[in-house]
Amino acid sequence: MYMIVADRESIEKCKAMIKKLSFPYEPPQFENPCIQKFYSNLEALALGRDEPEEITDFTSKRQSHYSLTAQRI
Repeated sequence: MYMIVADRESIEKCKAMIKKLSFPYEPPQFENPCIQKFYSNLEALALGRDEPEEITDFTSKRQSHYSLTAQRI
């Protein structure tokens, strides 16, 4: 079994990166996309619309956002 040992500089850089990526998480900050889709469909049905309004899923991965974030790190 091999054991990889990181040098102090690498450890400090990883800690700094993790600190940049961390944020205080509060569940109400993010809307549940399944519930939002349900309400959008319910609203369309109640108002007699043919199509529900589009919802934005803020919990899904957006490639453009992640590539921009990676460039800043």
